[in-house]
Amino acid sequence: MNNAKYLSLIKPLKPFFLLFIAFLFLVACCPNVSQEKSKITERYANGKKKALCKYRGKGELEVLIEKITYNDKAQAISQEFPEERIIKFYTWHSNGNRRSETIYKNGFINGNTLEWNRAGQIKRESLYKDDLLIRQVEYLRNTRVEKIYRMGELFISREYKDGILVTQMIFDDKGKLINVVYRYPDGQISDEREYKDGKKNGWWTYWDKNGRLVNRTFFKDDQSVELNSKQTDQKKF
Repeated sequence: MNNAKYLSLIKPLKPFFLLFIAFLFLVACCPNVSQEKSKITERYANGKKKALCKYRGKGELEVLIEKITYNDKAQAISQEFPEERIIKFYTWHSNGNRRSETIYKNGFINGNTLEWNRAGQIKRESLYKDDLLIRQVEYLRNTRVEKIYRMGELFISREYKDGILVTQMIFDDKGKLINVVYRYPDGQISDEREYKDGKKNGWWTYWDKNGRLVNRTFFKDDQSVELNSKQTDQKKF
């Protein structure tokens, strides 16, 4: 066989040869990748797996990198990552759909906690930072309620219907309501109300669906207050 014919035969194999060389290089540079292994470490009385562990390395260098624990229905109920100090917990509905997922890091709830209804639809998302609730979103049919927290206290609550903001509530650093804005279904503001220390304090203002001012009343400790024209002008937005 002459050289030209030999080269014509091996030329189509060149890409596969290069991939094989790249694979060997990867294994040589990252030996731990080829040394990862999984092992069932616990079983239920009926033989079903209860715990599955994944290890990296060999001999004295072997380390546990992941552990999954299952219930007797073969559903994962926890997933541990010792190196990252992360544990995920799962719960399940009786119909087999996942009910919740919670993440712990360094012993505290961190990241997104998710909850689903029996139909498998997401119903609540909660964002945590070291056990402190930061943000929560709840889904109810065509309604979405978003809550933002500050130092563990409710700061802002927004309600959306069909994607349109219809209600917004703002709270002080003690969790007491200080301002509410309601909107018509098209997003136009219908009324705004001010509070202090849990009582009506400030302006309560109402608009019609065309944006025209309907009424404005000033309150002091739940009592309406008559203001002269100068005071009224000073209180206008």
